[in-house]
Amino acid sequence: MFERLIGLANDVDLLAEEYDTVAKRMVGNFPQAFTHVVLVHTGMNLMRYEEEMAKATGQPSSNGRADDRDRGDDSRVDAFMNTASGKQ
Repeated sequence: MFERLIGLANDVDLLAEEYDTVAKRMVGNFPQAFTHVVLVHTGMNLMRYEEEMAKATGQPSSNGRADDRDRGDDSRVDAFMNTASGKQ
């Protein structure tokens, strides 16, 4: 569902306040800061969950490390933003 939401962003990765599923278009205030804040927050929570699951199972995390907690929040934000924009 998170990836589907990212796929709804326009050509410069901005989202509106709402999405009309019938008309298949963004509606409401545009761009909407709260939508973007929630999107980033959700992405960070998903990354933390994946890292915890990887550590618990002894598997590498999505970024290839079993545990990167010591790297700090900035590296995780950078990794999220690269993933969200399709960069590797």
